[in-house]
Amino acid sequence: MGIQSTLRLLARRRRPVLSVVLLVGANASVARAARSLLNQQSVDGEVLALVMDSCPPPEREALGALARRNRRVRVIEGGLGTVLEAARGRMLTIMSASDAAARDGYGTIPADGEVHLGGARPLAQGPGPGVPEPRRLTSITSAPELLDGFIPGRVVAPASAWVTAAAGIGDAAPQEAARTAALRLVLGAQPVLVEPADLVLVGAVPKPGWDADLSAVASAIAADRRLLAGGGEALLGVLHGRALVDLAAGAPAQPDDAVERLRAVTRSALPDADTVAWGALPFSDRLLLWVLGHAGSADLLEVLASRYEDTPAVPLTAAAGGLRADPPVLERIAPVPAQVRAVTDADLRIHQVLRACRWIGEDGLLLEGWAYVPGVDPCADPGPEVVLIGVDGREVARADVERIAAPLADLEAEDPWRSYTGSGYRATVSLAGIPSAPMRVQLRLRVAGRLLEQPVPPPLGTRRPRTSATGWSAAADGGALVIRPSAAGEAPPGAGGLAPDGVSVARASLDGGRLRVGGPGPVPADLAITAAASSGRFPLTTTVAAGGWAAELDLADPSLPSGGFVLRWSAAGSEGRCVTGAALDGPPTELAGRVRRVRLRPQADGGLEMSIIAPVDPQYRSRYGRRLLIEEDWGPLVPGIFFETFSGKSAGDNPGAIRDELIARSTPVPLWVSVRDGTVSVPAGATPIVVGTPEWFRALRTARLLVVNDHLPHWFTKDPGQRLLQTWHGTPIKRLLNDAPPTSVTLPYRRLMARQAPQWDLLLAQSPAAAADLRHGLGYAGQVLVGEQPRNTGLLGGQAKAGRVRAQLGIGPAEPVILYAPTWREGLRRPHQDASELLDAGALARATGAVVLLRSHHMNSLRAHADRVIGVGRYPSVEDLMLASDLLITDYSSVIFDWALTGRPALLHLPDLEAYRDRERGFYRDWPADSGLPVTRTQAQVQARAAELLAAGPVPAVVDPAPIRASLDAVCAWIDTVLPGAVPTRPGEEEPHE
Repeated sequence: MGIQSTLRLLARRRRPVLSVVLLVGANASVARAARSLLNQQSVDGEVLALVMDSCPPPEREALGALARRNRRVRVIEGGLGTVLEAARGRMLTIMSASDAAARDGYGTIPADGEVHLGGARPLAQGPGPGVPEPRRLTSITSAPELLDGFIPGRVVAPASAWVTAAAGIGDAAPQEAARTAALRLVLGAQPVLVEPADLVLVGAVPKPGWDADLSAVASAIAADRRLLAGGGEALLGVLHGRALVDLAAGAPAQPDDAVERLRAVTRSALPDADTVAWGALPFSDRLLLWVLGHAGSADLLEVLASRYEDTPAVPLTAAAGGLRADPPVLERIAPVPAQVRAVTDADLRIHQVLRACRWIGEDGLLLEGWAYVPGVDPCADPGPEVVLIGVDGREVARADVERIAAPLADLEAEDPWRSYTGSGYRATVSLAGIPSAPMRVQLRLRVAGRLLEQPVPPPLGTRRPRTSATGWSAAADGGALVIRPSAAGEAPPGAGGLAPDGVSVARASLDGGRLRVGGPGPVPADLAITAAASSGRFPLTTTVAAGGWAAELDLADPSLPSGGFVLRWSAAGSEGRCVTGAALDGPPTELAGRVRRVRLRPQADGGLEMSIIAPVDPQYRSRYGRRLLIEEDWGPLVPGIFFETFSGKSAGDNPGAIRDELIARSTPVPLWVSVRDGTVSVPAGATPIVVGTPEWFRALRTARLLVVNDHLPHWFTKDPGQRLLQTWHGTPIKRLLNDAPPTSVTLPYRRLMARQAPQWDLLLAQSPAAAADLRHGLGYAGQVLVGEQPRNTGLLGGQAKAGRVRAQLGIGPAEPVILYAPTWREGLRRPHQDASELLDAGALARATGAVVLLRSHHMNSLRAHADRVIGVGRYPSVEDLMLASDLLITDYSSVIFDWALTGRPALLHLPDLEAYRDRERGFYRDWPADSGLPVTRTQAQVQARAAELLAAGPVPAVVDPAPIRASLDAVCAWIDTVLPGAVPTRPGEEEPHE
């Protein structure tokens, strides 16, 4: 036998340290799960895959291929007991293949024969704000809160203990059997070793539906009750509290009998206020579950709504004997038992951010950041203490700590009730004379007489070690900052960021409305930089020179969406992520501009993420700063008009048409236009104001007249003397609010509209039928002005305007043009979705020879990514697009009533008619039968009918201006009653004679 064969045989005979049983079911992602396990550092392990009947064939094939390539992966036939018996590792855990192992989490657990309990977090979520202290519990009942979010992958125990725990479970499905065995292990272990790291990243699994979820939770509670019989029933509320909270969030859309079943299930897990589980749940969840199980329906709805309107943040105030939870919602519901309201350890968790970590002098370490307990005024207690803890758990050194301002702490706190700007600290500690051994950095806070401790997290930015001149290194160990002797090969002082594996971004700036980034060379001559997002890739204008590269992005381009991006490079057939250069490494860099702002966020792995955001200062973006602006006294009303279209996403629609009419008449009053950022164009004669800025709040609060086409923020209430003109945004085809199925309208929106509709002073409607539908659907009982939509003044431009629009879009004057303008769908809210499931615009363009303009609804983000398909979702005027088009294809959108004014052909493409009519929204009257328009249901049908309609040749748009002018005149006459003298006569007209 050769040496290599002998080594392979010995490797097979060697017993691994850890066996991971991988449950491969319906939602498996074999490649992700297996890769996360096999890449664990310091783990000599094996993966035993148990394939269930629900596993999709592609995942089954991927698993088989992986097992053939890697001897550490085995596929075991049989049930859970069979797999456990086949395990060769000294320690074992069970993980779902829909999840992934946290980076190096399992590698931190020794093979010591004990039962270990680690943490878990959602796969899409970064590490939490703090890392729990390692603990040795005599029993899990002393810290029941650790059972929140319990899954088997959080438990690592001897393989033999798993076999014993799984004995006698019977014919349960592998998932249920694994959970029962894991729970038995944790409940019976003395001690339980609590690990200070997440072990599992939980993948998102599609929900079968609210009723099915409720039945599953009820069955799980019943099963756990049998398991916990004899003293552990009090833990049911902790084990299932999170699932009950999720079900409660969907309760307003359910029938009364279903909600009553949920109430009964909740009472079975949390029968009274003395149940120990209450203290293990955070206050916002305790309150919700209390009213769910033990209060009336009105209180349940109030608490659910408060989680959106007030946020889940809970202010904690000093009271006799400690702290008291004081959320405003308590003033609006029946009294809550003291046991539920009492502040517990579950409410007192330190939130930390370390913004800077650097060496000063030869062996001095400086740390800057902030630390607070959410809900507690940071200035009400002593500042933090920072100490170094050795491997034996003893304090080695104590830092000198001073308080400093933390102006950005409020921004990420998401707390409207407290400011945390006083939570900043600067700590310095000298390592002179300290023995050369690893230490972790620990932070302590004293809150209301309680001492809270938590490891200090690594600093923001990449996870490169920071090394001192005397051989110390400050580095990340999981989610904690450790100080240890430098390892061979670590970067010397001042060595910059991670070694670049591609293109390094070393600088960034804003010049007007242009973002400029760049980095060093050498780089390939054909280098291209792009900003990649779920909505697409957006190229930067890239140049390469001898000294490096530079790239520009036009932030004023309205086709560039706001949101998050990853900077990527490509060249010579290769591509990758850009990496963070040393100058940008650390906390996020925010670049302020008039059009938009940019935040650059270095990632732990060296990548660089970018956010394009509205030009609003950080103090006004925070929940706390926003509440101060909401409560500010902005002074008396002034003779001015505030306009808003779709929350500032546009400056057009009906409010824009009314504004333009007033500008044309040379109104003497100021006109303020709400815009979300500088990409929204506002004509001369009006003043743009960015949503969320002090200027926006001042205009909204002091303008005597408000003209909007949708709702205002949930907190808005008119001031005495203010008038509100609600133009709405079209004739409803889809059922609205009070007429729509309960599942299609959220509780916050119902409450918002119930408050705001009575505040409207005038509502516009396109027809008497529309007026009736709007009144009933929106719950409005005030004055209605029936007339043509003011926005349709945009259809009066004729062929001259149509030619200009076509030229602007790069379309020839003789080319046929189809405007595809579908309405919004809940399932298309996510920006990565495209319109192909409704209509393949590229195939339509090829079949008809037309240019297809894809007009995405403002609540959806549909992408145009085919030849002769142009995305016009952010084009400022849909009326201009209608003038430039020969054919309209739509579905349930009110645009069809405006298009009818042109006299041009239209068709309704309704591939999801039954689903939209019967489940999602429903229609007024008998749509589409009463539309009189051709209807298609398939891609082949829409292509054939569109080609037929286009073959008849272009139809000139002849729009009668009289109804539109009459409507504008009526609106202006009403405005003149609110602001006398604000509406001069139209140029060329005379004042009427008495």
